[in-house]
Amino acid sequence: MKALPLGGRARTQVPPDDFEVEELRERIVDLEARIRALALSRRVLITLLLSADRRRRMEVARLKGEIEKLRDRNRRYARALTARRVVITRLRQRLEEVAGSEG
Repeated sequence: MKALPLGGRARTQVPPDDFEVEELRERIVDLEARIRALALSRRVLITLLLSADRRRRMEVARLKGEIEKLRDRNRRYARALTARRVVITRLRQRLEEVAGSEG
């Protein structure tokens, strides 16, 4: 019997009826291997997606915390500016009082 190449593999010739069955069996084996490879690829992809999602959530949480800190600093700064404006206004009023009483 002569060897026939099929899917890159050499095999011995089988009777015509069994040839189709053997070919189908090999096709099944090949398809099962592809399914296993796809399942592995899917698991890897899911793992990568979960990891990226976890990093994204951590970054969002970090940024929210940073935003809150900036808001607090902005509030303190606004209060400090308001307090300085009050002091400046009072000093101007005193200056006007002093200037008015001298004149």
